[in-house]
Amino acid sequence: MPRQIKACSLLLMVAVSLGYNPASAQDTRASQAPPPPGRLVDIGGHRLHLLSSGPEESSGEPVPTVILESGLGAYSVDWGLVQAQVAKFARVCSYDRASYAWSDRGPDPRGLRTSVNELHRLLEQAKVKPPYVLVGQSWGGRIARLFAHSYPKEVAGMVLIDTFSEGTAQVPAEVLNLQVQEEEEKDPAVNLPALLRDAHAWAAAKERQPDITDEKEDPDELIRSTTGASKTPLDDRPLVVISAGRLSYSARDRKTGRSLQEDIRAHVQSQAFLATLSRNSQFLVARRSFHKVHLYEPDLVIDAIRQVLTAVGSGKKLGAIR
Repeated sequence: MPRQIKACSLLLMVAVSLGYNPASAQDTRASQAPPPPGRLVDIGGHRLHLLSSGPEESSGEPVPTVILESGLGAYSVDWGLVQAQVAKFARVCSYDRASYAWSDRGPDPRGLRTSVNELHRLLEQAKVKPPYVLVGQSWGGRIARLFAHSYPKEVAGMVLIDTFSEGTAQVPAEVLNLQVQEEEEKDPAVNLPALLRDAHAWAAAKERQPDITDEKEDPDELIRSTTGASKTPLDDRPLVVISAGRLSYSARDRKTGRSLQEDIRAHVQSQAFLATLSRNSQFLVARRSFHKVHLYEPDLVIDAIRQVLTAVGSGKKLGAIR
């Protein structure tokens, strides 16, 4: 794809900063940690790994910085296809939560509010100033929503990618007209360039803390609190919601007799609910993607981010997303 070809030079720069060479990649993955591509930022007792790229802040009107928030068991390098392109038109940051990849272990217990508070401290300590456009995938979408609820003046817009939804909404029939194929998803990290794939494999092999261990905290209740005062908590801030258009369907699933078509329709309708969180929103279905859309259709995610930034800058409604 053209954008991915153009991104090769930046991906190579990231790979070099990771300390890779093709002859030793397999040994590095199996033994020691590669050097972090970003920097380790002390947030008070432990350090988190932050990778920033793109144009530096200007002295004029503040331009939003894009913050990429991963799902459970996912890492900063997983955003390689997206971050490389977004860096061409915006400041963009990915990071690793406590104990993920290059980040230090954090205090226990942990929960959704812990992740939000640590992200806020990370941005403060790293002097990444608001406003932000938050891009959250899966569990990262919950973090983005609670962050926007906790620090509403700091969030200018949002992209939610196949994340948790507490409701359902009707969508046009043509949106639900998806080609259904009973297939089991393979590891989507294979879609990364080889050098970044090695970094993902090393990070995945490393022991990490569970993100949800605080028995006093109910993440579902925290998410419900974000719409307690208003059913459109983002008001007119631009929001793009992207649903996966494919679901993994294993041999075990097939034996249950469940309808994959019905499951996908229910999933898409649940994702559509998230678009109701703003009066300025768009809802898209990534028809070729499983759960980690940014690893299947990065161009779709990149364009969604671009359109949110454009809408923030113009103060107008979201434009069409290719």
